[in-house]
Amino acid sequence: MRFIDKLKYGAIAIISSFGTMGLSALATMNSTSVYEDIKKPFFAPSGSIFPFVWGIIFFLMAVSVYIILSGGAPNRKMALGIYFAHLPVNFLWGIIFFRMQNFMLAFLWILLLLALIIYMVKEFYKANKLAAYLQTPYVLWVMFATVLNLSIWILNR
Repeated sequence: MRFIDKLKYGAIAIISSFGTMGLSALATMNSTSVYEDIKKPFFAPSGSIFPFVWGIIFFLMAVSVYIILSGGAPNRKMALGIYFAHLPVNFLWGIIFFRMQNFMLAFLWILLLLALIIYMVKEFYKANKLAAYLQTPYVLWVMFATVLNLSIWILNR
């Protein structure tokens, strides 16, 4: 692979992943106070852990996307299409949950996000197993977040 292609793929992976993370952070700037003020279940983590976990997840996402971009798998376009389709869904969840504080809609939205992530991982697996395995923390975190979101919705009705 040419050096220029490596740079291009790296830029796409980093900008798409960390760009989404950055825009999400900007869109939900006051999320810490919202999170602290709502009723939460006993298993809810401290709000300070979220940026750390999401930073790791978005880094692993960027690595996976770089692997898929630089590989020649026949389903590469499908895998990347699902990846890029899921990014706005990921971004909008924070707005629905923190800005709108519509916990029911956020729960339904995170179910959509989780389905897209699982589908993305399935397509990543066909293209490159390592790229798929790197998404395991993402799947597990969003599964946990789904249960947390449901609990918050129930507690704050």
